[in-house]
Amino acid sequence: MTAAHGELTLRLVPAEFLAPGAAPPPEFAPGLYAVVTFEVPHGVEVDEDYLTRSIDDSQGTPLEQAERNLAALPVERHEIVHVADGGAFHLLSGESGSIASQVLVFDQLYRKLTGKEVPDGGLVCAIPTDRHLLFFPQEEGSYGTLTGVAERAAELFVEGPRELSPHVYLWRAGEMTQLTVQQGDEIRFRPSADVAADATEGPLADDPSVPPDPHNFVFVTRVLGSAALDYGALLLSGMREGKQDPNEYLAKGWADIGAYLPAEQRRPLDLPHGRLTELRGHEVLLVTFAGRIEPAESYFAAIVRPAGSPVCRFFTLANDGRSTSRTALLGEWQASGYVPLQEDVLVDEDAFLQGIADVVAPPKRRGLFRRRR
Repeated sequence: MTAAHGELTLRLVPAEFLAPGAAPPPEFAPGLYAVVTFEVPHGVEVDEDYLTRSIDDSQGTPLEQAERNLAALPVERHEIVHVADGGAFHLLSGESGSIASQVLVFDQLYRKLTGKEVPDGGLVCAIPTDRHLLFFPQEEGSYGTLTGVAERAAELFVEGPRELSPHVYLWRAGEMTQLTVQQGDEIRFRPSADVAADATEGPLADDPSVPPDPHNFVFVTRVLGSAALDYGALLLSGMREGKQDPNEYLAKGWADIGAYLPAEQRRPLDLPHGRLTELRGHEVLLVTFAGRIEPAESYFAAIVRPAGSPVCRFFTLANDGRSTSRTALLGEWQASGYVPLQEDVLVDEDAFLQGIADVVAPPKRRGLFRRRR
């Protein structure tokens, strides 16, 4: 394809840029879509012959050509932005409207910039306008880096032009998970209003496993669980470095959920208590819940970052409605759902932590055969 010809490329666009009446492509991120576009030099008149000359089927499908052309774009401006706690993030900017769209070929872009493969924990990123892309590897970040990206993205989104999204995301293996929500004029990390709305008017309202009083259940499963799986390593890092107090974080999240529940379902006095601890080399935020614990509610919860892992796991010790008041069900919440692990675990902090330790690093079994002496 010569410079005189146009070329296919991928663009990340909001819903209002889609053709009216056409079936929208799958969302890449909430409200954002990846579309194949045909870019032409300025002033060139496009007709059927021009398109025929510019699109060469021997170079692959239109999508393959578009991805390849997007990945081949030069990097216009690349800055490393340092934050107060010693962390840093990448900021790409320039005049091209395709800069943010390079998140669609993130693995190739990251390799071009760093010479490395994307770490297993993925990349935390923001795409405030089509001319800005901010990111850092989750496992190398800190809570300060996370908030630094969020603040800078919000500024760029307000400044515009050609806004895409004010939110922060986790990109992992081509999938985007939104880490922030908008409440009024503020962009905040979870917990969020829609989490509580799930319990009162969304899917959870029709789920028989959800207790009539959902404060504990929703906070555990949708707030702590989401934080653990989406950005748990960053959260624990911020707490370890003194940037985030565990009990302030828990109290704020508990109050946020309560604010969106009917008055009769709020439990403002039953504040959870949290502390950082270490378990056989694994980093743990242990959360203890107060008040009466009903079926489906949790006595304890734990965000666990296994030693050497870039991502966290999330465990609960919950009242399963069958055990006595002295025992409960140990389980793990994963991206795919809930996995029960062990019944009749004592309702005790040490027993909960021991159960987690056995799951994260199972004790070694002795062989069936022993050498005779």
